[in-house]
Amino acid sequence: MASNFGRLLRGHRLAANLTQEALAEAARVSTAAIGAYERGIHAAPHRETVALLADALQLNGPARNEFEVAARRKRRPREAEPPADVSRVDNIPVPLTSFFGREADTAQIEEMLRRNRLVTLTGTGGIGKTRLALHVAARLKTTYRDGASFIDFASASDEKLVGSSFASALGISVPSHTDSAMLSTLIGRQSKLLIFDNCEHLLDGVGVLVSAVLNAAPNVTVLATSRERLRLSGEAVYRLSTLPIPANESVADAEDFPGVELFLDRAAQGGVVSMGTQARTDLVVEICKRLEGIPLALELAAARVSTVGLVLLHQQLAERLTVLGTGNRDVPSRQRTLDATLRWSFDLLTKREQLLFCRLGVFISSWTLQAAVDVCSDDLLGPDDILDSLAALVDKSMVTVVADSEPMRYRLLHVMRMFAIQRAMDAGETNETRRRHALWVMKLAEARLEHDRPDRWAKSARLSASAARPAWRAENRDSIGDVRAAIDWALGQSGDAAVAATIIVGFDAAWRYNALHEEHRRFVKAAIAAIDANKHPRLAANLCIAVARVGLGTERVTAAKRALKFFEGLNDEPWTARTLVHVAQALLDNGEVESALPMLDRADRLFRKHKLGLSIRFVELLFIRGQCFNHQGHYIEARKDMQEALEISRALDHDYLTLGAQVNLAEIEFVGGYPGAAMEIAKGTLEQARALGVADIEVYVISNRIDYRFALGDIDGARDDVLLMLSKGVNGPIPLAIPKTIRQLARIAAATQRLGAAARLAGYVEAYYSRDGIELNPTERLVHARLRAELSNSLSSDNLDQMLAEGATFTPADAMREALLAAEAPELA
Repeated sequence: MASNFGRLLRGHRLAANLTQEALAEAARVSTAAIGAYERGIHAAPHRETVALLADALQLNGPARNEFEVAARRKRRPREAEPPADVSRVDNIPVPLTSFFGREADTAQIEEMLRRNRLVTLTGTGGIGKTRLALHVAARLKTTYRDGASFIDFASASDEKLVGSSFASALGISVPSHTDSAMLSTLIGRQSKLLIFDNCEHLLDGVGVLVSAVLNAAPNVTVLATSRERLRLSGEAVYRLSTLPIPANESVADAEDFPGVELFLDRAAQGGVVSMGTQARTDLVVEICKRLEGIPLALELAAARVSTVGLVLLHQQLAERLTVLGTGNRDVPSRQRTLDATLRWSFDLLTKREQLLFCRLGVFISSWTLQAAVDVCSDDLLGPDDILDSLAALVDKSMVTVVADSEPMRYRLLHVMRMFAIQRAMDAGETNETRRRHALWVMKLAEARLEHDRPDRWAKSARLSASAARPAWRAENRDSIGDVRAAIDWALGQSGDAAVAATIIVGFDAAWRYNALHEEHRRFVKAAIAAIDANKHPRLAANLCIAVARVGLGTERVTAAKRALKFFEGLNDEPWTARTLVHVAQALLDNGEVESALPMLDRADRLFRKHKLGLSIRFVELLFIRGQCFNHQGHYIEARKDMQEALEISRALDHDYLTLGAQVNLAEIEFVGGYPGAAMEIAKGTLEQARALGVADIEVYVISNRIDYRFALGDIDGARDDVLLMLSKGVNGPIPLAIPKTIRQLARIAAATQRLGAAARLAGYVEAYYSRDGIELNPTERLVHARLRAELSNSLSSDNLDQMLAEGATFTPADAMREALLAAEAPELA
């Protein structure tokens, strides 16, 4: 039911004889947004959007006032179900230290964000761009319906990782080929502030992404931080200056200047609580002046006060700046000043501290003391030296302690890490440290692989979303940078392909939980090409299994069969059984059901022979065999296997597999002709998935429930579920979530008589599946057959063929735009 604002908007639009597309173009918003406002999904747009709409409709006087008042009324929730987790991602870090000054900067940036949808905060490294952006985000996030999200591009090493870093930060799982245009469509309905941090080394890739997001998402605002502007149309740039400091040493209110206030606060953390005499005041002001009010430089200097005192600090600082103040002429002067400050801080370290600091630059994310010992110790730097030196580096603010970490974890600020890497290169430390780092990551991978031994398959494996699952996700999210770096070294000229393979296999979940599927495929294929399979057959087999998981079409079948040969050659029957299941899954997905079933029967015998019939791997077998029977229409056999899978999952106390069994049972009921029963199972499964926080199962259920609603004649409910699925970032089956969603949107188009759109979308889906050799599952096949029948009955064969062919040429972004238009504007049929 449309809101009062929606009814007014529609009435004024029709009175002006405008289509939704025409009004969207005139108001510079998306057609999807117009449809959402008119249907009441978004009942309270931003003030700027209301003004654009009123201008486009030429509203004045009382009519305009009524229009604006209606827009300010409390919006009605879009649906009874809880809002999408992904759309409300609020990952704004909370700083642990106090924030000084920047009141004028904050006010100006907030005003610029009210007037502009893209604001770039520029300035030299260490000037405080990120800290100020976080401060602004914390103040403004409640003014956006979906809050604020923080995307840090610091660890993204090249342009190819821009999209995956963005998707990962927002919890969006997408196919490997997803481009910036497609990513932007997945957040097009949200009202959100996005913080794009550390963009300077990825200007082209970030620029494409920002442009796509702003074009597709009318209620999204971007605040970027970069050492230089993005150079995009409509970009408002705010150049961040240094903190204010006194013009001379003898001012009466020196302590009230933010630069001095920051210095004193950080010095107080080391025991210096006040300036005291006028002479000390003069020294502090002089120090702050020499550091030009650069926040990072002030903090580094303040950390030394308790050790050397103000007088010696002032003398040393003056000497270091004189010697190191030249730098490269092709960089801004403040960057040279910061580099001089960092060099000075580095020179104040002992030789052991310097050596450790250089080596710590190899860590991409945070590390523990034991990790530092494993990676950084050798004949020059023993474990005891590392303990003492690390404590000293923390005291001197060269290394940061991660809050609330147990065991304690440490990290380098990005600028510090870059400085450490350069110093390591100068000292010839890089390659050996990277080797030890890669071996450390490999050790972590081996520890993970220990949990996947056959003797552990039958053990209880409870999945608790309130504890284990978020911790598991966080671990995989935080580890990905070090995993990448270790693999890059291991696959390089001085590396070891076996090390790379072990890391890739052990950290399989790191790519899955970070939605980095294309990157995963690239690494796997590179490792397969580099490894000596005769020398490392088990690693080669596991790499092939990885391809069977993340590959597409016939590629998966070939890889799974190759892995099977390796394990057969090793006479490893438990892993042979598990690999047979992978072969069967790939064959099933390719539509080769008759070939899959013998594989599963053989695996069944091997599992039972080794007393693994009550294990998580046997449950996977039952899942796939039940799906095979479902394909063949053998519903009794399918139910039997799925019920057994459900019983074993519950016996193992494995929540994730239990939910998976229920999802499959619902599908069996639906294909068997009982959509009502399928809906009831889906309802219970959805409630449990949400209670456990299992987002991927949740979206699987929502995706399947769309088809159940269609079968029950609930077109509006189906449309709402599609929009709900999209709002969650299509966080479902990878890599097929988007074509599945487009197929469902095609059915909505057909149900609302948007037959041309439905036919084009059907053509896109058929071409997508055919291109990669992927077979529709039973539900998809049944539903798609119904769609084609509807189109054949309503369109001439020539028209249908033409539209199918047109859809087959669509890019993913083209298809999503067509699909969203069909879902949002049914009245334009």
